[in-house]
Amino acid sequence: CLYQWMVMTMFIVIFVGCKNEEKNPRVKGAEGTYVIGKQEGRSLLWKEGMEMQLPDGMNVSDVYVSNGDIYIVGVLSDDAYNYKAILWKNGEQIILSEGYSRAGVSSVTISGNDVYIAGFVLDEEQNSVATLWKNGEMIFLNNGNKDTYGYSIAVAGEDVYVAGVCKNIEGTEDVVLWK
Repeated sequence: CLYQWMVMTMFIVIFVGCKNEEKNPRVKGAEGTYVIGKQEGRSLLWKEGMEMQLPDGMNVSDVYVSNGDIYIVGVLSDDAYNYKAILWKNGEQIILSEGYSRAGVSSVTISGNDVYIAGFVLDEEQNSVATLWKNGEMIFLNNGNKDTYGYSIAVAGEDVYVAGVCKNIEGTEDVVLWK
């Protein structure tokens, strides 16, 4: 199990870059300094040190900046405990998981004009299905027979890589890399 986590960590560092834990908000992007995190229970974006509050009920996961556009992914919850996977592009909210009561997103990257997002949705049988969104189109990475989650995403040329986990028969998680 330690070996699997080492491999997944190496993938994330090599292809995606370093990400800090929630107590040290995430920084990503070559067009200045952008930081996402939480302060006093509110999700925030700091752009060049200027604080911008994000919608109530939002939990942010990742931020990416490309050609002046700011992409933020996260989860928006409601009073009925439904969790929607959300992309905010320059403040405009786009629901990625329409039709699903629970979903989550972990990572976003841009390659050319394409937006790639990794996460999961909960299917009708209540199984977590690792999911890749390309330009808003949902692509399932497994058939739902095991709980799987997509945590990190990278693009190299035409190849798209999603690192995540799959719960095995023993109930532990195996590291998975989808291409």
